[in-house]
Amino acid sequence: MINDPRPSFDDVLVAMLDEDVEPTHDQLLVWIDRFPHLAEDLADYFAAWAVQLEAEESKAQINAEHFANLGVSHALNLLHTRQARARSAAASSAASVHARRRLSVIARSRGLDDRQLADRVGLDEPLIMKLDRGRISPISDIPRRLVERLSQALGEAATEIWAAIQMGPAGASQGAMLKSKGRAVIAVESFSQAIEASSLSPEKKAEWLAATAEGTGPP
Repeated sequence: MINDPRPSFDDVLVAMLDEDVEPTHDQLLVWIDRFPHLAEDLADYFAAWAVQLEAEESKAQINAEHFANLGVSHALNLLHTRQARARSAAASSAASVHARRRLSVIARSRGLDDRQLADRVGLDEPLIMKLDRGRISPISDIPRRLVERLSQALGEAATEIWAAIQMGPAGASQGAMLKSKGRAVIAVESFSQAIEASSLSPEKKAEWLAATAEGTGPP
């Protein structure tokens, strides 16, 4: 039970775990009503949570294992710290996740925005945004040629680029969540679908679709 009228987001995550909360629109509204100062954080969290549940529906359960699958390392850290006092192990797990950087973060560290990065690798800006925000699924269909081009454009190892692509869906905006009438769903599409929906020329689309036959998945 939370007695503090303005608890931290950490405290609220643990309370949600204790109360077996599910990532529905109604539950989001309940928790925003309880803690309005955390409205944006809650909306982003519920969105990412719901996406993972949709992807792993058959084995989704609200427990410590499920929180780990969600990739919410901070929530897992809190759970372990409060229940088992395994501070060192939790800190190590959190550090490994926080060490990852999204493509947009890596690009900006090189002085590039999404459009400039897209130009360097032969994509359009929406495709770069989809890769950065985890909207391409399954990632195992992403061609290695693309990973190699991103690696060259950003001056990062291919394994670092793949780790960025693996980070999964970024949370939806609060507005998008509040308009949802059921479980929040962030739209994803296959690499081929994203290419077909892009503004690339027919020749470029054919080139990228052919690249999937050369090899996909981790470098």
